[in-house]
Amino acid sequence: MNIEIVSITIDDQQLVPALRVLLICKCYMNLEVPLSMSGKLLAEDGKVIAILMENDIVRESTMGLKILDQPTREKYFNKNFVQPYEAWLGCSLSAKAINHLENLRQKRTEKSVQLMARLNIKVLDMPTVPQEDLPVQTMIPTLSFQAKKAECHYTIQQTDWINHFSNRLGIGDFFLLEMEAPITGAIAQEWRAFFDRSLQRVHDMREAIQHQDWQKAMFYARMFYENLKFNEQRAGSKTLKDQLRLLFAQEQHGEEGFEALFKGISNFFNYTSKFIHDKDRAGGLNPVPIAAKEDAYFVYTLAIGLLQIIRKKLRS
Repeated sequence: MNIEIVSITIDDQQLVPALRVLLICKCYMNLEVPLSMSGKLLAEDGKVIAILMENDIVRESTMGLKILDQPTREKYFNKNFVQPYEAWLGCSLSAKAINHLENLRQKRTEKSVQLMARLNIKVLDMPTVPQEDLPVQTMIPTLSFQAKKAECHYTIQQTDWINHFSNRLGIGDFFLLEMEAPITGAIAQEWRAFFDRSLQRVHDMREAIQHQDWQKAMFYARMFYENLKFNEQRAGSKTLKDQLRLLFAQEQHGEEGFEALFKGISNFFNYTSKFIHDKDRAGGLNPVPIAAKEDAYFVYTLAIGLLQIIRKKLRS
């Protein structure tokens, strides 16, 4: 007998958030018949998030048992004579279970949901006909009841989770945005140290976000925007900014627009600094904001966009 999960979907007929798990059980023909299936649905960290119960069948079917001698029985096994039995298992999800799955998903690089079904299967099995030289009482074939265990794994990909699960489970509505990852590439030598350091801060933000450390993400964001604000009172920063000014002008960006962009970068440095400093500029105690997921994602995606804009100018 072999069992696998075909699909996991939302059960829209339930009044509470619930999943439908479609299982296919491949039984050896005429040798075994499944009676029932139940079990637990586990998250990737081994926590039980729901109890699975068989609550529907895919289609009506008839499965029988035959008395077979040992050679015929072995033939069935060797040639893999199987017949499928499909069933729906259902489970309700609590708000705590849904939140747990979403938190685990956010930590994964590919943002997928990893699930495992730990199943209990009750099966009827027909024993082999004994040899004729055995005692008479052992020659009467009887049904055998077996209780078996099985584990099945299933992955809900990021796109499926966002498009078909998150909103209907009450997590929220999302949209996917593809952003090209910045790379150093053909960057002039005088810009390479600046670009590599800025790129490292983007990677640091991403790692902090994957660990759901929103405060640390804001810390690295502040370092990123500090690198980009180009303090003109420092000779090195002024030189780099003047070079960028010329590159922007080649694509018909006016002086006002260029300065507005870098004024915005400076303001984002000031904004992210509020998540770090205990004191304000006047020396008074600063109420340090508590960083949330939305704060971290905002400064992170903006950082990627800014670095891509600068990278394009440096390579044009």
